[in-house]
Amino acid sequence: MSHLASDEVYARLRALELFKGMGEKEIRSLAELAEEVEFSAGTVIFTECEPATHCYLIVTGHVVLEICDPDKCSPISTVGPGELLGWTTVLGGGRLTATARCQEPTRAIELPGPELIALCESNPVVGYQLMKCVAQTLAGRLTATRLQLLDLYSR
Repeated sequence: MSHLASDEVYARLRALELFKGMGEKEIRSLAELAEEVEFSAGTVIFTECEPATHCYLIVTGHVVLEICDPDKCSPISTVGPGELLGWTTVLGGGRLTATARCQEPTRAIELPGPELIALCESNPVVGYQLMKCVAQTLAGRLTATRLQLLDLYSR
């Protein structure tokens, strides 16, 4: 994993479509919490049912979300550049709902849950933008799941 100075993380956050509605002050406050991390292909970032402690904004690469049983894991979705991974963390913890495995080398911006939640509570602009991001993420995943179910039951 590598750690970039907050100015570089700020530039990465500023470039994300998710934060187009945020001003410099809000993005800088996020950058102060953030760390850029790198994962090699095949790395499991987190496992289903673990406590939700961090969320990630994918910069480059793709991460497969899987649901697992004792015998195997099945892919349910793919997360790519500009997308949020680990949305459960933003909602105040709980348990993660899937396993996240890198398909290829991946760079992401990692945000620690407790500090991120405190920032959202103290800065309503950041909180609102992040909740919009979570809602968009969930809507996209629900649509993908719906399409998978339609495909499965139309066979």
